[in-house]
Amino acid sequence: MASPLPPLILPPPADSQTAGTPLAPSVEKAYYRKCIELKRRLNEVEAANDEAKTKRVRLDRGIMKMRLERAFLLEQLGKRMEGNVDGSEGSGDEVMAAVRLTTSYYDER
Repeated sequence: MASPLPPLILPPPADSQTAGTPLAPSVEKAYYRKCIELKRRLNEVEAANDEAKTKRVRLDRGIMKMRLERAFLLEQLGKRMEGNVDGSEGSGDEVMAAVRLTTSYYDER
């Protein structure tokens, strides 16, 4: 997560800078304050965007992990069901083997 940047501090416009503009100095100062506030808000929005992007990447990885787990479990279930085509239940050893396979699959990560 990116830390928010310190506020940008610019010197206020000098009277000599505003001499060539058609706006009054008070209006120039108001625009200057508004510009500083907009820059501050832009930094806040960019920081929030970075946080959202990081969260999305994390969620995408979680989704990919769940898809891999589902494919693995369906594959293991298919292997277990091949032996039980007639509907009979096997011994408890098959269940323990499936538990061991699933546990070892998680340990590899």
